[in-house]
Amino acid sequence: MRFALYLNPQTRGPEDDSRVIDLITRMSLEADRLGFSAVMLTEHHFTGYNTFSDPFVFGAYLAPQLRQAWIGSSIVVAPLYDPLRFAEHCNLLDQLSHGRAIIGVGPGGSPIEFAGFGRDHRVARDLTEQVVDIALKAWAHDYGAPPLEFETPFMKGRLDGRVMPTSVRKPHPLLARACVSDASVVTSARRGWPIFTGRFPPERTGHQWQLYRETLMAAGHAEGLVQECLEWSAALKMIYVGETDAQAWSDVEEPITNYLQAAWVANSADSLEAEISRTNDGQVVFATSVPAETRQTMIERAMIVGGPESVASTLRAYAAAGVEHMMLWFVWGYNTPERVWRSFELFNQEVRPRLAAQSASV
Repeated sequence: MRFALYLNPQTRGPEDDSRVIDLITRMSLEADRLGFSAVMLTEHHFTGYNTFSDPFVFGAYLAPQLRQAWIGSSIVVAPLYDPLRFAEHCNLLDQLSHGRAIIGVGPGGSPIEFAGFGRDHRVARDLTEQVVDIALKAWAHDYGAPPLEFETPFMKGRLDGRVMPTSVRKPHPLLARACVSDASVVTSARRGWPIFTGRFPPERTGHQWQLYRETLMAAGHAEGLVQECLEWSAALKMIYVGETDAQAWSDVEEPITNYLQAAWVANSADSLEAEISRTNDGQVVFATSVPAETRQTMIERAMIVGGPESVASTLRAYAAAGVEHMMLWFVWGYNTPERVWRSFELFNQEVRPRLAAQSASV
């Protein structure tokens, strides 16, 4: 099983931003040194749900520092972009990484984020397809061709030349799709794109991966593209490794609540002022309570928490279901940098050797 580092760190406020960015930068470089397949960046704006917000800018900073790991997005919120800007950003990241870029796209949908960029979140899925379709046409456009004119509900433009710079990978950087439904898995397989899945237990994830493989094989793609798709498809899990199961669950009790509250605010259409306040020392306090069933559902579907053997056992279950590539989310819920780093160390020092020993014995 291969592992990518997934980055979507929450921040309590301005006083937290630098510390969080320093932590994830340090972790990215260490993950590269330790042989992680990629550093995957997500995109969220305005609410503190993601500290760095822009995956292209942060990716451009990290890419030249990564010696073997790919740089990627899981995901770029395509509806928030001008299609030509999107195409340019993808190509530049592909250049900076010497062809080691994978751009996962998805519709997003947070009303707060869409309002900030003058978009309507209710048309996110349709707009995603429009932006991607225009970008694909732009990547194929060159000097001397008739102008490429385009229009979406929020923008219009005309390309007379070419997208600059060119990409290293041809005809464009590797694109992937965040998938939740079986229908989106089938569409991505037919398109010849890797898939990013998450938030499901091993059985459900295994079902989608089998569906993906079968559809991919039946689609008539070239063998090289099929192998590329299988190599870069990945499942996402939040993770925390403790010295023991009991210690791990004790450490994440508060971060789980913090994460759920931050996620609720990020996806709410209501005013933030109605949902948060600050203590005398400036710390954010959320007014929203988290239903017990929401918490339990997230634990069961989205998380891997425990001591090294328990975490390794869960990862073995995903491997047995056919999942060969996992994106692991270590930094979430305002957990302390010390705990996060210790969890990361335990994963590399205690969990990965267990998995390697299991593979060697098969």
